[in-house]
Amino acid sequence: LVLSNSTQVRKGASGGRWEPGAQRTMAIARVRGSWRRRTQQSLRRRCYAFVDSTIFGHSTLSVLVLAIAVLQTGGGGAPDDSCNGAATAALGEDDAIQPLVAVGIQSKRSTEESPSLTILHWNLLASVYTHYLSGAHGHKIALPDGPANRFFEADSQTRARYQMSTRTILERAPDVVTVQECEAKYLDPAWNSLAPKLLEEYVVRIEAAEGLGGAGVFVRRSGLATLVNNTVSLPACTLLFCDASSTWKLCIHPLQSSCAQFVSVPGTRLTGGRSKTAVAALLQLANQQVVWVVSAHLAFDNEARVRLLQQLLPLLTGGHEVVFAADFNAEPSTLPEVEAATLLASLSRVKYSKGTVTAAGMYPSLVSACIDHIYAPASFHLQRVEVEPGEARVPYEPSDGELAPVTKGSDHHWVAASFSLPAVVT
Repeated sequence: LVLSNSTQVRKGASGGRWEPGAQRTMAIARVRGSWRRRTQQSLRRRCYAFVDSTIFGHSTLSVLVLAIAVLQTGGGGAPDDSCNGAATAALGEDDAIQPLVAVGIQSKRSTEESPSLTILHWNLLASVYTHYLSGAHGHKIALPDGPANRFFEADSQTRARYQMSTRTILERAPDVVTVQECEAKYLDPAWNSLAPKLLEEYVVRIEAAEGLGGAGVFVRRSGLATLVNNTVSLPACTLLFCDASSTWKLCIHPLQSSCAQFVSVPGTRLTGGRSKTAVAALLQLANQQVVWVVSAHLAFDNEARVRLLQQLLPLLTGGHEVVFAADFNAEPSTLPEVEAATLLASLSRVKYSKGTVTAAGMYPSLVSACIDHIYAPASFHLQRVEVEPGEARVPYEPSDGELAPVTKGSDHHWVAASFSLPAVVT
């Protein structure tokens, strides 16, 4: 046990008793290997003696932070080795418990440049929804099971669009990509020649019903955000806080293991349809902070939007911050009702410049709209936001009834947001 005291630290002649000084800023317990086994009981006894003499022996306490290495079981067992069917690598006797916990009011912060996170958000326009653009793509061959008097784009147009959007993602190389209307074809080399490269660069998860598009999250393998998987343990920590009655309390949270890289909400009638889905990825950022990054495709009515978010919330375990990106199918002026009733109430929406539009709208009206939005924690400082340049329009060149040339990847603009993150607590 290492005790740092801004005034003084005194050690008794026996080498085993602490006499508390005037101000305490941090206490950190670090336990490694066999030393952990030999000193576990002694460490616990001394820590609790320290807490007893400090908290209950003084009427005034200015700053106190204590992190106690309390193992999950009395025998020092490893975290549970299974979760949702996935194996967990157990901690060996000589493995360190990482990361260390240092929680304090007077935290030291690194002077290094703040770490950052870049998210690219994009509705990719699944080919199965191009019948809404029948008058624009010029393809007049109806499918046997297709909607009456509406036509899907040609296969060649699908391939061209998917290659264009994938090329943009690979060239911009964001840390995380949040997508909607991503169908299985998008990841199939027969439909997207750049799909193998995309899967090489990114870990991909989509939530889409068979034959439809859905929401997805792509996490760059060499980016500044890494997936938290079964082998990453969240630390045990002890927090001291004062309630309204000025009483100090001790809260111990046992060692936990994070078990899910991704969680998802499938599309149902309650969420607004089979295509209205959500996917969340649990990520560790460059500043060591763990967050959930969510991609969602929301319905046209507020009740369905709220229901999807309410289904998602219990899945976002661990009390981590949330970054949320979605095709809301809603202009900014209609968002406050959804925000007030969901987890979005605690987040800050990325603001675009006046007049920004992100989607072309359905044919033939093609009314442009700003319906793609990104939310982030207040502690994330927005460095810049970029919206795909040019007019928000359908992805085809007008062609007087002929098969239209493809000019862009989707009828939505991509939106890229870069954030500087809270400094690393050292």
